Amino acid sequence: MRACDLLIVASGTATLEAACMLTPMIIVYKVSLSTWAVARCMVRLKHSGLPNIIAGREIVPEYLQSRAEPGIVARRALRMLREGSELERQIEELRKIRSTLGPPGAAGRVAELIVRMARRDEEVSLRCDHG
Repeated sequence: MRACDLLIVASGTATLEAACMLTPMIIVYKVSLSTWAVARCMVRLKHSGLPNIIAGREIVPEYLQSRAEPGIVARRALRMLREGSELERQIEELRKIRSTLGPPGAAGRVAELIVRMARRDEEVSLRCDHG
């Protein structure tokens, strides 16, 4: 991902990973009509890509369902690669998103927190057993 000039990526956690790597992207997603209908009834979001959801606006182009056609997506990708300014703008917006997520190492910090909480619970349990 990091080595790419532009990703064409399915909506999901890969979009957040790409955002954290500051890799520009186009989001595509196409599912069966019945799945789409059920999802639309259950979830009411303006955007489907995590970078756009976090930003609260579209910073990454999204091509969903009938718009997720190869020719349409390819033309957009070529335009973005040729012009460059949209790639630069997207990188700046992705940088803002990355800064709101906090520093790297979240999994390690969560693991440390769990260990501290477990030790604290163990200490409380030991005091109760001897109290």
